[in-house]
Amino acid sequence: MSSYRVGVALSIPYASRQTWEKLIKVFLKNVDTNPRALVNFLCVDYNGSNPFYRYVLHNYVLNYAKVLEEELGEHVVIYGANLKYSRVASKYKEVSARDLASFFTYVDIMGDNHKRMVLDGQVAENIRVEESVWKQKILHRGEYVYYNLDALAENPETTVEGTEPILELIKQHASSHQVKRLVKQVNTRTKLVETSILRQLFKGRGWLNFDRPIDYLSSKKAVKTDLSILDKIKKYTKLYKTKIQTLDQYM
Repeated sequence: MSSYRVGVALSIPYASRQTWEKLIKVFLKNVDTNPRALVNFLCVDYNGSNPFYRYVLHNYVLNYAKVLEEELGEHVVIYGANLKYSRVASKYKEVSARDLASFFTYVDIMGDNHKRMVLDGQVAENIRVEESVWKQKILHRGEYVYYNLDALAENPETTVEGTEPILELIKQHASSHQVKRLVKQVNTRTKLVETSILRQLFKGRGWLNFDRPIDYLSSKKAVKTDLSILDKIKKYTKLYKTKIQTLDQYM
């Protein structure tokens, strides 16, 4: 903390509970003596997964955030790093957007993914260079579903905003790197648009004909097929009662 002229937040890695408790203890020792220590900000490493799959980790984070909020009297921001939809999503042509749905589990900020995904050997074997372009997943904001590019090409009825320029790149025999980069850009723009909508919902302003965030989420295709999303959100909501307007007031 003393070496850098920036605030340093408490970081919770994907590790054992014993490690979390040791890190917190070390961090808190420096809070009173170092003004760069941020006490209302938690950085959580989901290790290429999400709060629905990393239930024990996120449950621990919410409990600790609740303790901090009671002590500080203000909201504690939860920043999720390496937060993705699924660790083995390459096997499927469509997967639920658990990363987007993570905002409903009190993740305030979705951070960047800087960790290379570790894939099952059989999955990696199936993803060849010539196939990997079509295995890239594009986010359908209206459904909260990620679709393979090949699935979209096979089913033109399923339209996803931003897909056309990507398919055009493939037709021009662009490199796998170029396609992946454009897919990432399109998905990032889609997430930014969606977070602006969620911000209005969570502030109680509603969106279209939805007044409650939970009703909005329930309308998504992903939630209707991935039943554990709503189940986990309800468990988190019962656990986590904050001092500000959040999801528990709309359940």
